[in-house]
Amino acid sequence: MLDLMSFAVLPGLLVAAGALLARYGGAIFIQLAPLAPYLATVLAAAIAGRFRQTKLVLSCAALLLGYSLLVLPGALGGDGYRAAALYLPVALGALAAARERGLLNQSGLIRLAALTAPAILITALVAGHNGLPTIPLLSLTPRLGTTPVPLLAALAAAAALGTMLVQLARRRTPIEAGQAGALVAAMLAVYFAADRTALATLIATASVILAVAVIQNGYRVAFHDELTGLPGRRALRALEATLGDDYVIAMLDVDHFKKFNDTYGHDIGDQVLCRVASIVGKVAGGGQPFRYGGEEFTVVFPGRTVEQALPHLEAVRHAMATTPFEIRGPDRPPDKPEDGKPDSGKLAGGKHASKPGGRKTKPAAPPPPPPPPPVAPGARKLVNITISIGAAARTAEQPTPETVMKAADLALYRAKEQGRNRVST
Repeated sequence: MLDLMSFAVLPGLLVAAGALLARYGGAIFIQLAPLAPYLATVLAAAIAGRFRQTKLVLSCAALLLGYSLLVLPGALGGDGYRAAALYLPVALGALAAARERGLLNQSGLIRLAALTAPAILITALVAGHNGLPTIPLLSLTPRLGTTPVPLLAALAAAAALGTMLVQLARRRTPIEAGQAGALVAAMLAVYFAADRTALATLIATASVILAVAVIQNGYRVAFHDELTGLPGRRALRALEATLGDDYVIAMLDVDHFKKFNDTYGHDIGDQVLCRVASIVGKVAGGGQPFRYGGEEFTVVFPGRTVEQALPHLEAVRHAMATTPFEIRGPDRPPDKPEDGKPDSGKLAGGKHASKPGGRKTKPAAPPPPPPPPPVAPGARKLVNITISIGAAARTAEQPTPETVMKAADLALYRAKEQGRNRVST
Protein backbone atom coordinates (compact mmCIF):
# COMPACT_ATOMS: atom_id res chain seq x y z
CA MET A 1 0.00 0.00 0.00
CA LEU A 2 2.85 2.40 0.74
CA ASP A 3 4.34 1.73 -2.69
CA LEU A 4 1.01 2.35 -4.39
CA MET A 5 0.47 5.55 -2.41
CA SER A 6 3.98 6.79 -3.25
CA PHE A 7 3.29 6.26 -6.96
CA ALA A 8 0.03 8.19 -6.71
CA VAL A 9 1.32 11.17 -4.70
CA LEU A 10 3.17 12.95 -7.51
CA PRO A 11 0.43 12.57 -10.14
CA GLY A 12 -2.08 13.81 -7.57
CA LEU A 13 0.04 16.85 -6.76
CA LEU A 14 0.46 17.63 -10.45
CA VAL A 15 -3.30 17.46 -11.02
CA ALA A 16 -3.87 19.82 -8.08
CA ALA A 17 -1.14 22.19 -9.28
CA GLY A 18 -2.57 22.23 -12.80
CA ALA A 19 -6.06 22.96 -11.50
CA LEU A 20 -4.82 25.80 -9.30
CA LEU A 21 -2.72 27.25 -12.09
CA ALA A 22 -5.68 27.11 -14.45
CA ARG A 23 -7.88 28.88 -11.90
CA TYR A 24 -5.48 31.52 -10.62
CA GLY A 25 -2.97 31.92 -13.47
CA GLY A 26 -1.76 35.42 -14.32
CA ALA A 27 -2.30 37.42 -17.50
CA ILE A 28 1.00 36.36 -19.07
CA PHE A 29 0.24 32.70 -18.46
CA ILE A 30 -3.23 33.15 -19.97
CA GLN A 31 -1.65 34.40 -23.19
CA LEU A 32 0.83 31.49 -23.33
CA ALA A 33 -1.59 28.78 -22.18
CA PRO A 34 -2.81 27.74 -25.65
CA LEU A 35 0.73 26.65 -26.53
CA ALA A 36 1.25 24.63 -23.34
CA PRO A 37 -0.54 21.42 -24.45
CA TYR A 38 1.48 21.21 -27.67
CA LEU A 39 4.81 21.80 -25.93
CA ALA A 40 4.02 19.46 -23.04
CA THR A 41 2.73 16.58 -25.17
CA VAL A 42 5.67 16.74 -27.59
CA LEU A 43 8.12 16.76 -24.67
CA ALA A 44 6.32 13.92 -22.88
CA ALA A 45 6.14 11.87 -26.08
CA ALA A 46 9.87 12.37 -26.66
CA ILE A 47 10.69 11.21 -23.12
CA ALA A 48 8.35 8.22 -23.39
CA GLY A 49 9.82 7.26 -26.75
CA ARG A 50 13.35 7.42 -25.37
CA PHE A 51 12.35 4.93 -22.67
CA ARG A 52 10.48 2.74 -25.19
CA GLN A 53 7.11 3.40 -23.56
CA THR A 54 5.19 3.51 -26.82
CA LYS A 55 1.78 3.22 -25.14
CA LEU A 56 2.50 6.52 -23.43
CA VAL A 57 3.67 8.04 -26.71
CA LEU A 58 0.26 7.17 -28.15
CA SER A 59 -1.42 8.46 -24.97
CA CYS A 60 0.27 11.82 -25.56
CA ALA A 61 -1.05 11.77 -29.13
CA ALA A 62 -4.56 11.03 -27.81
CA LEU A 63 -4.33 13.97 -25.40
CA LEU A 64 -3.22 16.31 -28.16
CA LEU A 65 -5.95 15.10 -30.52
CA GLY A 66 -8.55 15.45 -27.77
CA TYR A 67 -7.40 18.99 -27.03
CA SER A 68 -7.49 19.89 -30.72
CA LEU A 69 -11.08 18.64 -30.93
CA LEU A 70 -12.20 20.60 -27.88
CA VAL A 71 -10.81 23.90 -29.19
CA LEU A 72 -12.39 23.57 -32.65
CA PRO A 73 -14.71 26.48 -33.45
CA GLY A 74 -18.25 25.38 -32.73
CA ALA A 75 -17.23 22.32 -30.73
CA LEU A 76 -18.62 23.47 -27.39
CA GLY A 77 -22.19 22.58 -26.59
CA GLY A 78 -22.84 20.35 -29.58
CA ASP A 79 -22.13 16.85 -30.79
CA GLY A 80 -18.50 17.79 -31.37
CA TYR A 81 -18.02 18.44 -27.66
CA ARG A 82 -19.85 15.24 -26.74
CA ALA A 83 -17.75 13.22 -29.17
CA ALA A 84 -14.49 14.78 -27.95
CA ALA A 85 -15.53 14.19 -24.32
CA LEU A 86 -16.09 10.52 -25.13
CA TYR A 87 -12.95 10.23 -27.28
CA LEU A 88 -10.48 11.03 -24.49
CA PRO A 89 -11.49 8.39 -21.89
CA VAL A 90 -12.05 5.70 -24.53
CA ALA A 91 -8.66 6.32 -26.17
CA LEU A 92 -6.71 6.59 -22.91
CA GLY A 93 -8.48 3.58 -21.41
CA ALA A 94 -7.92 1.41 -24.48
CA LEU A 95 -4.22 2.29 -24.54
CA ALA A 96 -3.86 1.52 -20.83
CA ALA A 97 -5.47 -1.89 -21.31
CA ALA A 98 -3.41 -2.75 -24.40
CA ARG A 99 -0.07 -4.50 -24.35
CA GLU A 100 3.21 -2.86 -25.22
CA ARG A 101 3.76 -3.63 -28.90
CA GLY A 102 6.11 -0.93 -30.13
CA LEU A 103 5.32 1.90 -32.51
CA LEU A 104 7.27 1.44 -35.74
CA ASN A 105 5.58 -1.82 -36.70
CA GLN A 106 2.24 -3.00 -38.02
CA SER A 107 0.58 -3.10 -34.59
CA GLY A 108 1.83 0.38 -33.69
CA LEU A 109 0.68 1.88 -36.99
CA ILE A 110 -2.77 0.28 -36.60
CA ARG A 111 -3.10 1.80 -33.14
CA LEU A 112 -2.02 5.20 -34.43
CA ALA A 113 -4.59 4.98 -37.20
CA ALA A 114 -7.27 3.92 -34.71
CA LEU A 115 -6.50 7.05 -32.68
CA THR A 116 -6.43 9.38 -35.65
CA ALA A 117 -9.48 8.22 -37.60
CA PRO A 118 -12.12 9.15 -34.95
CA ALA A 119 -10.49 12.56 -34.51
CA ILE A 120 -10.73 13.21 -38.26
CA LEU A 121 -14.39 12.16 -38.33
CA ILE A 122 -15.23 14.37 -35.34
CA THR A 123 -13.43 17.30 -36.97
CA ALA A 124 -15.46 16.79 -40.14
CA LEU A 125 -18.64 16.62 -38.07
CA VAL A 126 -17.91 19.89 -36.30
CA ALA A 127 -16.91 21.63 -39.53
CA GLY A 128 -20.12 20.40 -41.19
CA HIS A 129 -18.35 19.09 -44.29
CA ASN A 130 -20.07 16.67 -46.64
CA GLY A 131 -23.41 17.13 -44.90
CA LEU A 132 -22.59 14.68 -42.14
CA PRO A 133 -25.62 14.06 -39.88
CA THR A 134 -25.62 14.44 -36.14
CA ILE A 135 -24.81 11.47 -33.93
CA PRO A 136 -28.10 10.29 -32.35
CA LEU A 137 -26.49 8.39 -29.48
CA LEU A 138 -24.44 11.42 -28.46
CA SER A 139 -27.26 13.87 -29.08
CA LEU A 140 -29.66 11.96 -26.85
CA THR A 141 -27.25 11.04 -24.03
CA PRO A 142 -27.94 13.00 -20.82
CA ARG A 143 -25.39 15.00 -18.94
CA LEU A 144 -23.78 13.96 -15.67
CA GLY A 145 -25.97 15.84 -13.19
CA THR A 146 -25.55 19.58 -13.55
CA THR A 147 -22.14 19.25 -15.21
CA PRO A 148 -21.58 19.72 -18.95
CA VAL A 149 -19.90 16.27 -19.16
CA PRO A 150 -22.02 13.72 -21.08
CA LEU A 151 -23.06 10.75 -18.98
CA LEU A 152 -21.67 8.34 -21.59
CA ALA A 153 -18.26 9.99 -21.36
CA ALA A 154 -18.37 9.84 -17.55
CA LEU A 155 -19.18 6.13 -17.64
CA ALA A 156 -16.33 5.52 -20.08
CA ALA A 157 -13.96 7.46 -17.81
CA ALA A 158 -15.06 5.45 -14.77
CA ALA A 159 -14.47 2.17 -16.63
CA ALA A 160 -11.06 3.33 -17.85
CA LEU A 161 -10.04 4.53 -14.41
CA GLY A 162 -11.14 1.23 -12.85
CA THR A 163 -9.04 -0.68 -15.37
CA MET A 164 -6.01 1.49 -14.61
CA LEU A 165 -6.39 1.05 -10.85
CA VAL A 166 -6.66 -2.73 -11.21
CA GLN A 167 -3.48 -2.74 -13.28
CA LEU A 168 -1.80 -0.51 -10.72
CA ALA A 169 -2.67 -2.97 -7.93
CA ARG A 170 -1.30 -5.88 -10.01
CA ARG A 171 1.83 -4.38 -11.55
CA ARG A 172 2.68 -1.68 -9.00
CA THR A 173 4.64 0.58 -11.29
CA PRO A 174 4.49 4.36 -11.76
CA ILE A 175 3.27 3.87 -15.34
CA GLU A 176 -0.23 2.78 -14.25
CA ALA A 177 -0.39 5.58 -11.67
CA GLY A 178 0.62 8.09 -14.35
CA GLN A 179 -2.03 6.83 -16.75
CA ALA A 180 -4.70 7.18 -14.06
CA GLY A 181 -3.52 10.70 -13.19
CA ALA A 182 -3.50 11.73 -16.85
CA LEU A 183 -7.06 10.45 -17.26
CA VAL A 184 -8.27 12.45 -14.25
CA ALA A 185 -6.59 15.61 -15.58
CA ALA A 186 -8.06 15.01 -19.05
CA MET A 187 -11.60 14.65 -17.67
CA LEU A 188 -11.15 17.82 -15.64
CA ALA A 189 -10.16 19.47 -18.91
CA VAL A 190 -13.42 18.23 -20.45
CA TYR A 191 -15.34 19.64 -17.50
CA PHE A 192 -13.66 23.07 -17.80
CA ALA A 193 -13.61 23.07 -21.62
CA ALA A 194 -15.49 26.38 -21.78
CA ASP A 195 -12.50 28.05 -20.10
CA ARG A 196 -9.78 27.79 -22.74
CA THR A 197 -7.00 28.58 -20.27
CA ALA A 198 -8.14 25.89 -17.88
CA LEU A 199 -8.57 23.43 -20.77
CA ALA A 200 -5.03 24.04 -22.05
CA THR A 201 -3.50 23.92 -18.58
CA LEU A 202 -5.12 20.60 -17.64
CA ILE A 203 -4.24 18.89 -20.92
CA ALA A 204 -0.65 20.06 -20.46
CA THR A 205 -0.79 18.76 -16.88
CA ALA A 206 -1.91 15.35 -18.12
CA SER A 207 1.09 15.23 -20.47
CA VAL A 208 3.49 16.26 -17.71
CA ILE A 209 2.06 13.48 -15.50
CA LEU A 210 2.87 10.92 -18.20
CA ALA A 211 6.41 12.29 -18.57
CA VAL A 212 6.98 12.14 -14.81
CA ALA A 213 5.63 8.56 -14.73
CA VAL A 214 8.18 7.53 -17.36
CA ILE A 215 11.02 9.10 -15.37
CA GLN A 216 9.83 7.52 -12.12
CA ASN A 217 9.61 4.14 -13.80
CA GLY A 218 13.10 4.56 -15.23
CA TYR A 219 14.41 5.22 -11.72
CA ARG A 220 12.57 2.17 -10.41
CA VAL A 221 14.03 -0.07 -13.09
CA ALA A 222 17.54 1.28 -12.62
CA PHE A 223 17.65 1.25 -8.82
CA HIS A 224 15.34 -1.61 -7.82
CA ASP A 225 15.69 -5.35 -8.23
CA GLU A 226 13.01 -6.66 -10.58
CA LEU A 227 12.47 -9.99 -8.81
CA THR A 228 12.27 -8.92 -5.17
CA GLY A 229 11.32 -5.25 -5.46
CA LEU A 230 14.11 -4.24 -3.06
CA PRO A 231 16.60 -1.52 -4.03
CA GLY A 232 19.49 -3.02 -5.97
CA ARG A 233 23.23 -2.62 -5.96
CA ARG A 234 23.15 0.70 -7.84
CA ALA A 235 20.95 2.16 -5.08
CA LEU A 236 23.35 0.74 -2.49
CA ARG A 237 26.29 2.52 -4.13
CA ALA A 238 24.32 5.77 -4.14
CA LEU A 239 23.63 5.42 -0.40
CA GLU A 240 27.28 4.62 0.35
CA ALA A 241 28.28 7.98 -1.12
CA THR A 242 26.13 9.76 1.48
CA LEU A 243 27.13 7.82 4.62
CA GLY A 244 28.78 9.75 7.42
CA ASP A 245 31.30 8.56 10.00
CA ASP A 246 29.07 6.08 11.84
CA TYR A 247 27.27 3.25 10.10
CA VAL A 248 26.91 -0.53 10.05
CA ILE A 249 26.77 -2.77 7.01
CA ALA A 250 25.34 -6.28 7.26
CA MET A 251 25.60 -9.01 4.63
CA LEU A 252 22.84 -11.65 4.63
CA ASP A 253 22.97 -14.97 2.81
CA VAL A 254 20.35 -17.73 2.34
CA ASP A 255 21.66 -21.00 3.82
CA HIS A 256 22.02 -23.96 1.42
CA PHE A 257 20.32 -22.02 -1.34
CA LYS A 258 22.26 -23.80 -4.10
CA LYS A 259 21.07 -27.25 -3.01
CA PHE A 260 17.58 -25.93 -2.41
CA ASN A 261 17.51 -24.41 -5.89
CA ASP A 262 18.80 -27.57 -7.55
CA THR A 263 16.33 -29.77 -5.65
CA TYR A 264 13.11 -27.85 -6.14
CA GLY A 265 13.84 -25.84 -9.29
CA HIS A 266 14.65 -22.24 -10.12
CA ASP A 267 11.02 -21.08 -9.97
CA ILE A 268 10.76 -22.19 -6.34
CA GLY A 269 14.19 -20.67 -5.73
CA ASP A 270 12.88 -17.32 -6.96
CA GLN A 271 9.93 -17.64 -4.58
CA VAL A 272 12.37 -18.25 -1.73
CA LEU A 273 14.27 -15.08 -2.62
CA CYS A 274 11.03 -13.12 -2.67
CA ARG A 275 10.08 -14.51 0.76
CA VAL A 276 13.50 -13.58 2.17
CA ALA A 277 13.21 -10.10 0.64
CA SER A 278 9.78 -9.59 2.18
CA ILE A 279 11.19 -10.31 5.66
CA VAL A 280 14.48 -8.48 5.22
CA GLY A 281 12.52 -5.52 3.87
CA LYS A 282 10.79 -5.16 7.27
CA VAL A 283 14.03 -4.64 9.15
CA ALA A 284 13.63 -2.01 11.88
CA GLY A 285 16.09 0.28 13.64
CA GLY A 286 16.72 2.53 10.65
CA GLY A 287 18.09 -0.30 8.50
CA GLN A 288 17.88 0.10 4.73
CA PRO A 289 17.65 -3.23 2.86
CA PHE A 290 19.08 -4.03 -0.59
CA ARG A 291 19.42 -7.06 -2.79
CA TYR A 292 23.13 -7.40 -3.39
CA GLY A 293 22.95 -10.24 -5.91
CA GLY A 294 22.14 -13.94 -6.14
CA GLU A 295 21.00 -15.09 -2.72
CA GLU A 296 22.77 -12.26 -0.89
CA PHE A 297 21.15 -9.22 0.66
CA THR A 298 22.60 -6.16 2.35
CA VAL A 299 21.26 -3.99 5.16
CA VAL A 300 22.84 -0.61 5.93
CA PHE A 301 22.27 1.16 9.27
CA PRO A 302 23.32 4.83 8.89
CA GLY A 303 24.31 6.48 12.15
CA ARG A 304 24.25 3.24 14.13
CA THR A 305 26.73 1.08 15.99
CA VAL A 306 26.94 -2.71 15.85
CA GLU A 307 25.40 -2.92 19.32
CA GLN A 308 22.41 -0.88 18.13
CA ALA A 309 21.98 -2.80 14.86
CA LEU A 310 22.45 -6.29 16.30
CA PRO A 311 18.97 -6.73 17.89
CA HIS A 312 17.27 -5.77 14.63
CA LEU A 313 19.41 -8.18 12.61
CA GLU A 314 18.67 -10.92 15.10
CA ALA A 315 14.96 -10.16 14.76
CA VAL A 316 15.21 -10.59 10.99
CA ARG A 317 17.10 -13.88 11.38
CA HIS A 318 14.55 -15.18 13.90
CA ALA A 319 11.58 -14.16 11.74
CA MET A 320 13.11 -15.94 8.77
CA ALA A 321 13.83 -19.13 10.70
CA THR A 322 10.36 -19.34 12.26
CA THR A 323 8.29 -18.54 9.18
CA PRO A 324 7.46 -21.78 7.31
CA PHE A 325 7.69 -21.74 3.54
CA GLU A 326 5.25 -23.88 1.58
CA ILE A 327 6.63 -25.72 -1.44
CA ARG A 328 4.13 -26.86 -4.00
CA GLY A 329 4.89 -29.56 -6.50
CA PRO A 330 6.17 -27.95 -9.71
CA ASP A 331 4.50 -28.50 -13.04
CA ARG A 332 7.78 -29.51 -14.57
CA PRO A 333 10.09 -32.35 -13.44
CA PRO A 334 12.26 -31.04 -10.57
CA ASP A 335 15.49 -32.44 -12.00
CA LYS A 336 18.79 -30.84 -11.22
CA PRO A 337 20.49 -28.81 -13.93
CA GLU A 338 22.77 -30.67 -16.30
CA ASP A 339 26.48 -30.65 -15.59
CA GLY A 340 28.27 -27.70 -17.03
CA LYS A 341 25.43 -25.22 -16.54
CA PRO A 342 26.19 -22.29 -14.26
CA ASP A 343 24.70 -22.44 -10.79
CA SER A 344 23.44 -19.64 -8.63
CA GLY A 345 26.60 -19.37 -6.50
CA LYS A 346 27.63 -16.25 -4.65
CA LEU A 347 27.94 -12.99 -6.49
CA ALA A 348 29.88 -11.15 -3.82
CA GLY A 349 33.47 -11.78 -4.80
CA GLY A 350 32.73 -15.32 -6.01
CA LYS A 351 32.89 -16.69 -2.52
CA HIS A 352 32.00 -20.19 -3.48
CA ALA A 353 30.90 -20.06 -7.11
CA SER A 354 30.92 -23.24 -9.12
CA LYS A 355 33.90 -24.51 -11.03
CA PRO A 356 33.62 -25.65 -14.65
CA GLY A 357 31.70 -28.89 -14.84
CA GLY A 358 29.22 -27.91 -12.17
CA ARG A 359 31.51 -28.85 -9.20
CA LYS A 360 31.74 -26.56 -6.18
CA THR A 361 34.84 -25.49 -4.41
CA LYS A 362 35.36 -27.14 -1.05
CA PRO A 363 33.40 -25.22 1.61
CA ALA A 364 35.01 -24.14 4.84
CA ALA A 365 32.28 -25.79 6.90
CA PRO A 366 31.57 -29.55 6.89
CA PRO A 367 29.32 -30.57 4.01
CA PRO A 368 25.63 -30.23 4.90
CA PRO A 369 23.31 -33.23 4.94
CA PRO A 370 21.69 -34.12 1.62
CA PRO A 371 18.52 -32.18 0.82
CA PRO A 372 15.10 -33.80 1.07
CA PRO A 373 13.66 -35.41 -2.04
CA PRO A 374 11.80 -33.22 -4.52
CA VAL A 375 8.13 -32.56 -3.98
CA ALA A 376 5.87 -34.54 -6.28
CA PRO A 377 3.54 -32.59 -8.59
CA GLY A 378 0.41 -31.54 -6.70
CA ALA A 379 1.98 -32.21 -3.29
CA ARG A 380 2.82 -29.60 -0.66
CA LYS A 381 5.60 -29.40 1.85
CA LEU A 382 6.48 -26.94 4.60
CA VAL A 383 10.16 -26.13 5.06
CA ASN A 384 12.10 -23.62 7.11
CA ILE A 385 14.47 -21.27 5.37
CA THR A 386 17.35 -19.83 7.37
CA ILE A 387 19.81 -17.05 6.74
CA SER A 388 23.26 -16.26 8.05
CA ILE A 389 24.28 -12.67 8.76
CA GLY A 390 27.59 -10.90 9.11
CA ALA A 391 27.78 -7.29 10.32
CA ALA A 392 30.58 -4.75 10.69
CA ALA A 393 30.83 -1.07 11.59
CA ARG A 394 33.05 1.70 10.26
CA THR A 395 36.24 2.06 12.28
CA ALA A 396 39.62 3.68 11.85
CA GLU A 397 40.96 0.38 10.48
CA GLN A 398 38.10 0.06 7.97
CA PRO A 399 37.19 3.65 7.07
CA THR A 400 35.33 3.14 3.77
CA PRO A 401 32.12 1.33 2.83
CA GLU A 402 34.18 -1.11 0.76
CA THR A 403 36.34 -2.13 3.71
CA VAL A 404 33.35 -2.31 6.05
CA MET A 405 31.54 -4.55 3.57
CA LYS A 406 34.60 -6.77 3.32
CA ALA A 407 34.65 -7.08 7.12
CA ALA A 408 30.93 -7.90 7.09
CA ASP A 409 31.63 -10.56 4.47
CA LEU A 410 34.27 -12.13 6.74
CA ALA A 411 31.78 -12.08 9.61
CA LEU A 412 29.29 -13.83 7.31
CA TYR A 413 31.89 -16.53 6.62
CA ARG A 414 32.28 -16.95 10.36
CA ALA A 415 28.52 -17.36 10.80
CA LYS A 416 28.54 -20.05 8.10
CA GLU A 417 31.47 -21.89 9.70
CA GLN A 418 29.79 -21.82 13.11
CA GLY A 419 26.75 -23.67 11.83
CA ARG A 420 24.66 -21.12 9.89
CA ASN A 421 21.38 -19.53 10.98
CA ARG A 422 23.16 -17.01 13.18
CA VAL A 423 24.48 -13.46 13.30
CA SER A 424 28.20 -12.81 13.51
CA THR A 425 29.98 -9.46 13.94
